[in-house]
Amino acid sequence: DKSRPVWYIHNTRNGTTHAHAEEVAELVDANANLTSVIYYSQPDDSDIMGRQYDKAGRLDAQTLFDLNAGNGAHYMLCGPPAFIAEIHKDLIVAGVPARQVHFEIFGPKT
Repeated sequence: DKSRPVWYIHNTRNGTTHAHAEEVAELVDANANLTSVIYYSQPDDSDIMGRQYDKAGRLDAQTLFDLNAGNGAHYMLCGPPAFIAEIHKDLIVAGVPARQVHFEIFGPKT
């Protein structure tokens, strides 16, 4: 269903680590059902809230619940293991069925 709402929620340190910013902005502009919310956990002086990012801070499960997508939504998480584990646990505890929480782990090689 191409009319269902889709949220792209991205959390990164600041503008220097913001992957695919222009591509995502173009997709949002071209799709009325797509909304993005960008979080910078450590914005620097050259980052402009409202232009490059929407909120300062760190994404958590409550942020996702605040979208009012509910337990029927599918949550697709990507990121480092600790980040994924925390949000995944909170989604499950809140009643989101495990089959609706998808994830891909990535991050720096150690």
